[in-house]
Amino acid sequence: MVNNIINAISIKLNQVFGDGYRIYDESVKQGLKEPCFLVLALNPSQSTLIGNRYIRQHPFDIHYFPLVTDSKRELQDMGSKLFEVLEYITLEDGDLLRGQEMRYETVDGVLHFFVDYNMVVKKNI
Repeated sequence: MVNNIINAISIKLNQVFGDGYRIYDESVKQGLKEPCFLVLALNPSQSTLIGNRYIRQHPFDIHYFPLVTDSKRELQDMGSKLFEVLEYITLEDGDLLRGQEMRYETVDGVLHFFVDYNMVVKKNI
């Protein structure tokens, strides 16, 4: 499921920002081409609800590396845009997920946009 969500985030970013922004889903040691995004899953978890229902929580940290190094204005503009862009994503099977607990911060000239995609799942027992 995590990879499906990463794909949906990547597709949405590409639809909105276009091919001028590379989208990575694994850390890049060398050759990072700005502007770009890096989509990272943090620590997914699952909690029990009632009966055979569970809630799966999928937190993500989407890094944005700006075209202009240390451009606070560019980072703030992107952070504001991502609130709207990542509010809803569509999975490959057509399911719609809503982003929750969205926030962003800048660390060492990189925007970190945090969003959770949670879902209720039912296990057949």
